[in-house]
Amino acid sequence: MSDYRATIIGFVVLSGIFIIPLFILWIVSLVQARRKHDPARVGFTWMKAVFPLWILSLVLRVAYGGLQVYSQYGYFAISSRRADQIDRAVSHISATADFFHRLASILLFVTLVEIAGGYIFCLKGPSEPSPGRKLGRTVVLAWALVLVVLAITELGLGQSFASRYGTWGDAEDDLFGFYSALARLYRFSGAVVILMWLTTLPILGYAASVVHKTKGHPLLRSGAILLLVCTILDFVRHLVGMSIYIDYFLVNTALAVAGELIRDPAIGYIVNPIFDFIPMFVILVMLFSLGIRKRKGLWSQPPPEWNYPPMVIIPTAYPVMPVQPMPPQQFMPQQYQQYQQQPPPPPPPQQPVQGLPAYLQVAQQKQAMQQQYPPPQGYYYPPQQPQQQQQQQQQQQQQQQPVQPQPQPQQQQQQNQEQQ
Repeated sequence: MSDYRATIIGFVVLSGIFIIPLFILWIVSLVQARRKHDPARVGFTWMKAVFPLWILSLVLRVAYGGLQVYSQYGYFAISSRRADQIDRAVSHISATADFFHRLASILLFVTLVEIAGGYIFCLKGPSEPSPGRKLGRTVVLAWALVLVVLAITELGLGQSFASRYGTWGDAEDDLFGFYSALARLYRFSGAVVILMWLTTLPILGYAASVVHKTKGHPLLRSGAILLLVCTILDFVRHLVGMSIYIDYFLVNTALAVAGELIRDPAIGYIVNPIFDFIPMFVILVMLFSLGIRKRKGLWSQPPPEWNYPPMVIIPTAYPVMPVQPMPPQQFMPQQYQQYQQQPPPPPPPQQPVQGLPAYLQVAQQKQAMQQQYPPPQGYYYPPQQPQQQQQQQQQQQQQQQPVQPQPQPQQQQQQNQEQQ
């Protein structure tokens, strides 16, 4: 068994370490992740409501965790009366923290569904109706309202139990009523936890379908994959929390109420926050990054400030010479027909022989391309055969020899007379 004091301190640290970063992200999201009257960005409005609720639940958890450490190891640890008062305050604060925890998770469901519907809206456009998006929005809002009612009921049961804490007397009826209220709270909270986990299943399938539909749109697909990762993390978060709660309080509720069910407190105070607070922080960070994206974000109507600036003509120091108009030219049908004549199409390339190795097929294709498109002047020619090289050298030597002028007929007669 781990040390209880170190376990509670670790719980307080895990709860408080995310408060300041989430508060900063919430303030920045109020400025950067705006909707700007875009119907595809309704989900980011819901996202902004998740931040304060989750931050408040973390603050309350830090508060009752600190009170637990103080009641166990503080100045009033010896006084049983003061310890009962602190434990009662811990129960009240814990029930309130769980309530805001439930509200934040419920609004996260709505956020994920609205963002997924925003991608469907971007794919179909505002002109084409999307009954699936409207149905998903209606269903998630109605179910979210049901979950909110259950969370409020759970809060009432928790506060009712906390008000009885330490007030029972020696009568057996008072003690039985206290244990009955605690068992009722455990069972009802377990039902809420299971329903919360079941809610993640259709949302996960909806996000996967959005990723499939955006496979032909690279700009939308990257954000849809990010949304799918958020839904997977939310599914894992609720699955681990449900498993721990069932093992703690629903496997044997009677022993749990009597306090005789032995469990390591590190599972509830360390393992559960690791799989609850850290995934929630990652989800909110990814949704925040998705909301502040500009050109690669979720936008069905680009804001006007994204338009390119108008072209500005800057005058130069050189004078602009007027352009003389061209004289009219007479239309010549022959010249028009000459322009209309086009060269014959090139012959089709030779098909490579089947069954040859790959490098021979490539060589045949290159040869066919060279025959179809001869190299222009100045192109590099491959080396020729030795006989062709000798013939070219002889032709070059004959061209380089000086040509002697042949004498004219009159000049030949004068030369003959002089010789005689």
